[in-house]
Amino acid sequence: MMGKAGQPVFFDVYRLVRQVSWDRNLFGAKILREETARRA
Repeated sequence: MMGKAGQPVFFDVYRLVRQVSWDRNLFGAKILREETARRA
C-alpha cells in the first residue's frame, strides 16, 4: 500500500467507506424522524 501505486486504491477505499457511512447516517436520521413523528 506504499508509494504511488497504492495511493489511488487507498483513496478509493476511503471514499467508499465515507459514502457508506454517509448513507447509513441519512438512513438513521430518517428512522429517527419517523420515530419522533410517531411519538408526538
